[in-house]
Amino acid sequence: MYLSPVPRPSVAAFALALAALIGCREASREEVARGQAVTDSIVAAVHRSLRTGVKKETSEVFMESVVEERPELLTGPTLRYPAWPAEQGIEGRVVGQLILDSLGRAEPASVKVIQTPNAGLDQPAMNYVLRARFRPGIVHGRPVRVLINLPIDFKVTQ
Repeated sequence: MYLSPVPRPSVAAFALALAALIGCREASREEVARGQAVTDSIVAAVHRSLRTGVKKETSEVFMESVVEERPELLTGPTLRYPAWPAEQGIEGRVVGQLILDSLGRAEPASVKVIQTPNAGLDQPAMNYVLRARFRPGIVHGRPVRVLINLPIDFKVTQ
């Protein structure tokens, strides 16, 4: 990991402020003014970079494990169990992988089945995922795109 060097004036400003806070020595008015000017310029530079460098919409996709607030299923359609797998007693868990957009909807091109007990359950699981609505994942207070694995259980009811 590369860390950029800290400019000497900012180190001096923080050292002066720290010294003044803990009472190690009394700073002169000139030293305090110089430290305040350096601090003000750093704050202004940060604000400038935030205005110009941060995009509102990002194409970055986050893993579910690293977002501050994980996506959560809000509503889903009725799961349609296909007739022939139900008649054969085929049941189990289909695991779908998808990217949720920042609005909490599955991106259709990203939906795929990564685990299934039977291929006959894949399409109903994908249809369910595409119509479900989620609370989006959150990073730094903003909704983001998140890659998730979603288990969908099919059970035969008598």
